[in-house]
Amino acid sequence: MAYSALVLGASVQFVIVLATIFSFIPIHLNDFVKTLLPLYWDQVRPHRQLQFYTAFILFGIVAQAGGMIFLKKQLQDLGFIKKLMPFIIMQWMWVLIEATAAFKIFAFGNPAWARWFLYLSMVLWAGNLIFWPEVKNFFGRLNRWVLVPKKVSIARRWFDILLPVLMVILLWPADMHKMLAHIFAWDNFFHFDFFVMSPGWAYLHGLHINMDVNSNYNVVMPAFLSTLAKCFGGFTYENVLRWVVILTLAYFVAAWGFLRYWLGSSLLAAFGFLLAIKLMMFHWGVLPVLWRFPSATPVRYLFDLVPMFFIYKHAVTGREKFLWLAAASTGLMIAFMSEVGVYLTVAFYAYGFMLMTIPATRRVFLRTVGIRRIIGLVLLPGLCAFLLLWMVEGKSVWGNIFWANTTEYARLFLNGFGSLPYSDGLADKQFFAFCMGFVIPAVYVLTVMIIGSLLYLGQIEIEQAFIVYLCIYGLGMYHYFVYRSAVTSYYVVCLPFVFVLCFWVQQMVKILSAKWQRIALSVLVILTFGSLVTGYLFTFYPNILNLAGLDLTQEVNLYQHEFNFDGDVALIDHLTAPDERVALVSSYETGILMQANRRPFFYFFPMVYSEPMENLDFKGTELLTVDRLKKTLGQLEEEKPMYVFVEKKLISGQLPVAYYQHYQSLAILIEYLIKQYQPVAQGQWLWALKRK
Repeated sequence: MAYSALVLGASVQFVIVLATIFSFIPIHLNDFVKTLLPLYWDQVRPHRQLQFYTAFILFGIVAQAGGMIFLKKQLQDLGFIKKLMPFIIMQWMWVLIEATAAFKIFAFGNPAWARWFLYLSMVLWAGNLIFWPEVKNFFGRLNRWVLVPKKVSIARRWFDILLPVLMVILLWPADMHKMLAHIFAWDNFFHFDFFVMSPGWAYLHGLHINMDVNSNYNVVMPAFLSTLAKCFGGFTYENVLRWVVILTLAYFVAAWGFLRYWLGSSLLAAFGFLLAIKLMMFHWGVLPVLWRFPSATPVRYLFDLVPMFFIYKHAVTGREKFLWLAAASTGLMIAFMSEVGVYLTVAFYAYGFMLMTIPATRRVFLRTVGIRRIIGLVLLPGLCAFLLLWMVEGKSVWGNIFWANTTEYARLFLNGFGSLPYSDGLADKQFFAFCMGFVIPAVYVLTVMIIGSLLYLGQIEIEQAFIVYLCIYGLGMYHYFVYRSAVTSYYVVCLPFVFVLCFWVQQMVKILSAKWQRIALSVLVILTFGSLVTGYLFTFYPNILNLAGLDLTQEVNLYQHEFNFDGDVALIDHLTAPDERVALVSSYETGILMQANRRPFFYFFPMVYSEPMENLDFKGTELLTVDRLKKTLGQLEEEKPMYVFVEKKLISGQLPVAYYQHYQSLAILIEYLIKQYQPVAQGQWLWALKRK
């Protein structure tokens, strides 16, 4: 059996070597094939698959037969088979590596990096054969070294330092300007503008978010990110992108640190760290790169690890102060990003409910904390959220208008706007995403049931209540995917799932000895790392490696050409005062006003979804409802701005009639402007309209 396994591996190896050699030898068509009429030449696709297939069979039969004849006595000796096993394992390891490289060549269209990956693995395989005694002795010494606790401790410390550093280096964009151009070429900064640039620009220039301008992503997050960028590098698209990258990588490293602290295993933390990066950064939902969608980065829930940490500390120590810290930090997250804060609050309340119902903790908790302090813990998240909003937003938080504006988009969302069915992934043949859509909540619920039952029965330590807290938070976060079942949605909120998965992996490997735990987890880390760095999207990620050789020159040229508004900036600068709020209806509203250093006039900013100026096209508007249209027209009627700047193609009648029929709110706005204003000057892309 063992020898047959070796022969099978050698047969596969033989075919890989043959295929590699003959890949350098072109196939020449014979004269008979050349007699085909030109109409049928496209059906001539010569290959050597039949020859390789025959070679695979013949090599296996000959090698097996040769072993039976020449190694008959040795193969009947169990001692010989035992000695042969390390070689068989090593041989199959190289076969699998080479097969992986070959798969990448076929799947990704023969990229250069995959070919070199195959050549390198074949060279290492050959070295393994030639120097097998030395290789065997090396692994024997390594095995003995692993059994020495002091040396393992030293290796663990170096591993804990080098892995996060390596991943930060690999994930850092090699050229931030080119990355910005790459993002612009894909969606004209649509997601960047709505996530941070538009509300951030307004906030930094004295306007109040959700009072003077709208934000679909709460108040504190854009205020925090824009202020951070302004203080360290300036509020520009490139610097904001840089800070989104920095905060995302910092979050991943912090998640790794938390896993390391919680699970007490470098290898398990590394597995969770690498898996989180792969799931969140390199999936088809964020094509071409994650940074195109800042709302899909961990910046969305940047500080959720803080209440997690405090809940874990309370579960381990039982000290009341950690409950208060968890409640306060949960409240701050409500202000930072309301939906995330609400899920953390629900999880916090669920954790407190467990403490009051589990027999092992009920009496102690009620006696030491007391009803008054429990009520304080219940109220503290909301109080902290309100105080932080008050500090950032000012007195407007005391009025109904602010809360109506802040919750408007959420109310639209919860009433079906933008929702997608669970089957949406199937339309794009995303079968894995479709299946994961069911697996993730099932794992959460099953974990809550198992751990919750064991806690209530007193069969596990109370610190495991932290897992239930994690699952409830994960279930709350997962509602985003349940409601809007896009491919991007479950990856965005998968971090609690990764944490829970790491917990169950830890439980499963506990049955193994310490040595085999390290081996099993090391294999898991290596496989996850290999899957990450050889994935298609990673190879096209413009990092220091740039494995696919991605050339972004065209994107850079496009960005520099399309995002230069000097003529229109000069027009705005000439007709408006520096402190004036400028009424602008155009693509790239945020970019134009930033270059002109002017504040936006309209509450719905940006109003138009951008498309290149020369295109007779645009993607839509923010005037989604009748109330939004009335609010915009009301601003024009009440404040009567002297000038309104409108993109020429929107007002000149150049667009197809279907656009005005489809986007009726924009058509009504343009009709109002034509009646109340008259053109007085023009820039490169804008008309300046003056009130009659």
